[in-house]
Amino acid sequence: MKRLLVGISALLCCSLASAQSVKVSELVYQTDSYNKYRLPWVTQSDNPQSAQRINDAIFSRSVAYLPGNDPQLTLNNAVKQGIDGVASLDYGLVESNDNFITLAIFTEFCGAYCESDTSQFSFDLKHGTGILLTDIIRPEALSSINDMIKANIRGEIDALIKRQNKSPTPVEKQDEDYVDYQAFYGDCWVMRDEDDIRFTNSFSLEKGKLVFFNDRCSNHANRALDELGEFTTKISVSKIADLLTPYGRSLLSGKKDGVISPPAQLFNRMLYGTIGNKTSIAINANCLSKSVNGAYFYTKYGQPIELNGSCLSANAQSVVMTTSSGDTAAERIELTLKEGEYQGSWISQGKTLPITILLP
Repeated sequence: MKRLLVGISALLCCSLASAQSVKVSELVYQTDSYNKYRLPWVTQSDNPQSAQRINDAIFSRSVAYLPGNDPQLTLNNAVKQGIDGVASLDYGLVESNDNFITLAIFTEFCGAYCESDTSQFSFDLKHGTGILLTDIIRPEALSSINDMIKANIRGEIDALIKRQNKSPTPVEKQDEDYVDYQAFYGDCWVMRDEDDIRFTNSFSLEKGKLVFFNDRCSNHANRALDELGEFTTKISVSKIADLLTPYGRSLLSGKKDGVISPPAQLFNRMLYGTIGNKTSIAINANCLSKSVNGAYFYTKYGQPIELNGSCLSANAQSVVMTTSSGDTAAERIELTLKEGEYQGSWISQGKTLPITILLP
């Protein structure tokens, strides 16, 4: 996506963040070919629990394992075993201040052809939680943010079409290399508008700004003709101050001591808990298009157990998730938000155990 990092390897080798307690160093595995797998490793001298949550979130999403006690060895082993079509990994430090850090993870995927993507993740440095738009923007204001982004993208497309309409002569339009941008981007825009695509799905935080990312209009075959590429929209925090939640205001205020706890929710969080009395687990799952996507891990082993299920929203109060073995549900996990934590049952092969997921 347009989040491709220019000179990404030069962005950060070992960087001390603006908050002096936060340090970002690198873990790297170089294959025999040109492929390199490089991930950030965050340390916080005054808040190791936050750093662990951040590192676990990045590893579980990027290589599908918890880093464990030896993150370099975990990365090495994951690459040797193969990471679902991932040909290389890299990262860059986008923003770091007293309250949050934003990291970009660059991924190259290869199958019939190679594509690259850069996803940006923002983390609350007090709690270590990933920051969601719904954490910092009031629910009733999300449509206003969506409209701002749509207007920005529409403006970029219209400006390009306007420039083209002013410049080409009839001879140029006959040229075999001529691209009719009215048609090229018009069809894409109509499709997105009709499908009611949420333009707020991918975002991160920078200093004083919310940054939103949306896919390009081109596919792999006609990408070379795409003058605009992926769309990036930056919205000033000062412009939307009235739309912020209490947590959003505390996080973006710049005052380190004033950050309150993030909203309680199960999805899009790196969370920890127990099955039975003592078995420690971690969970990192998303609610995408009303479907559960993610995994839970026994922290002793760090290997993913894929989760499935339905979810009405990312902040659902109750949820049922399953794991599968072939076409059969192997485990069933039932959770309900109660007394500031998710409580419920883990059920498998006629055995039922209590399960608890703690919130930050």
